[in-house]
Amino acid sequence: MSAPTTGRVITILGDTSDPSAITGSALRSDLLVHEATFDASLEGRAVKAGHSTTLMAAEFARKVNARRLVITHFSARYDNPHGSHDKEMNVDKLLEETQKACPEIEVIAAKDFLEIEVKKVN
Repeated sequence: MSAPTTGRVITILGDTSDPSAITGSALRSDLLVHEATFDASLEGRAVKAGHSTTLMAAEFARKVNARRLVITHFSARYDNPHGSHDKEMNVDKLLEETQKACPEIEVIAAKDFLEIEVKKVN
């Protein structure tokens, strides 16, 4: 009989300001999709609305030892997705803020029709 085949762990979180209930199932996620509705400066607003910030997503990714983190569900305040010079904060800035908070984890900003291959890790 051969050794058991290990699969991949993919964790997708919806709106949440407290993902602690899913921690056990999310451990060592190959891919963690976590909303980051607001930048770190708006944590109080995020929690009040049942959402997360970039840093909250990064902290959870580190807590569960995720291999990759996809941040998603951005507030309309960041509506110029990638590289707007009109706004101080946009999705690229949210991505950068998240990457700085968890440099050991690959972080990706979600966008429409994004496809991610989750390769098997030996």
